[in-house]
Amino acid sequence: MAASSFAELIRPMINTACTLGISYVKHCPSTSDRFVVPKSLTIKFGFWIVTLLAIGCYSLIRTKQDVLERSQKESYFDYVLFFVSNMMLVLTVLQMVYYGYTRKHVQLELLNSTIDIERELTVLLKRKINYGVIARFTKWLTIWTIFFYVIIMHTLYVFDHLRYNTFILMYIETLLLLYANNCIEFTIIICCTTQMTLCRYLKDLMNALETKKLPLASELYMYFKLIDRITVLINFHLSQIYGSFVVFHCMYVLFESASIWFSFLSASSSMQFQIVNEESNLMLVSYILWFLSDSKNVLLVAISSSLLQQKVEETALCTRHFDDYRLQNTRAAKQIQKFLLKNLHQKKKFSACGFFDIDNTVIYMVFSSIVTYLVILIQFKQLETDLTQAGDGYNVTSNVSTVQP
Repeated sequence: MAASSFAELIRPMINTACTLGISYVKHCPSTSDRFVVPKSLTIKFGFWIVTLLAIGCYSLIRTKQDVLERSQKESYFDYVLFFVSNMMLVLTVLQMVYYGYTRKHVQLELLNSTIDIERELTVLLKRKINYGVIARFTKWLTIWTIFFYVIIMHTLYVFDHLRYNTFILMYIETLLLLYANNCIEFTIIICCTTQMTLCRYLKDLMNALETKKLPLASELYMYFKLIDRITVLINFHLSQIYGSFVVFHCMYVLFESASIWFSFLSASSSMQFQIVNEESNLMLVSYILWFLSDSKNVLLVAISSSLLQQKVEETALCTRHFDDYRLQNTRAAKQIQKFLLKNLHQKKKFSACGFFDIDNTVIYMVFSSIVTYLVILIQFKQLETDLTQAGDGYNVTSNVSTVQP
């Protein structure tokens, strides 16, 4: 059964995010079906931060031992490669928990403002909003996330770690990895669901404006007011909550994906990257699945943001057609003119903390960066190989010259 309201649509994801420690708001049906910030959150936040710092430090310290356990050969390049990848994962999780706590009131305002817009839009259109497509999307994406990480990836890692004597120690790191990626997935689901909902509202508003050939000034002002509120949610609230997350997530995908591709290229070349050459087939399969999952997350954020931006721009163009509309000299008419003037210069993009706009260009930026970083890794690995071979040749020459008379 499809959700009948935005609160019903987003509530399961918010509850899951609260359980994971990355969100600090909850739905309260007794308070006019709105979201609230529970009391005594400082203890919960402190618990998650201390726990994640402890497990994160443990994972980083274990990096060298894990690499040595798998490859049976020391290589500082391998240590640095996996250390950076693990560090980016830990920083991404800490960012989600920290921003979930410090931006809880911004998220609260975003959710409740969306509920208010939904109610006003329902009254204005005289019908309920259809969430059928959005509800099916979030449902299947949530089911896939749980199935992928809890069953598929968990099983692959367990079977692989059984080959080693340090199974328990490696399993703890696996739990951190699966927890972190679950946090990333549900953050993306909440972000994309909110964007798709706002996009749906804009589509309904634009259709209503195009249908009404001669709207009243007061009615026209209500349309423009809702559009303006949605624009503010995109410019301020979405960027404040999810902007920095997108930055960290793109960096994590960059390092993780480049490392995975480097592993495959090294396995099929003469560079003899020891970790990959001695990995099991299960881990090679997991590498492919990780890359597909990371690519899917980047595509979801970029495409949903781009669609929302496109819909906002289309709606803005639609409202400008009423600039020449002859209205009486009323308060509503003046407010409409004020909105139109503001609409001409207002930015309507979801931004990653001002670093870059989140749209389809993010896809090109991330994957081109992966290729660039991959080339750099290959060059550094080749340099390490050349230096090692040069050092071995020097030692052999020295020993021979010493023995000879």
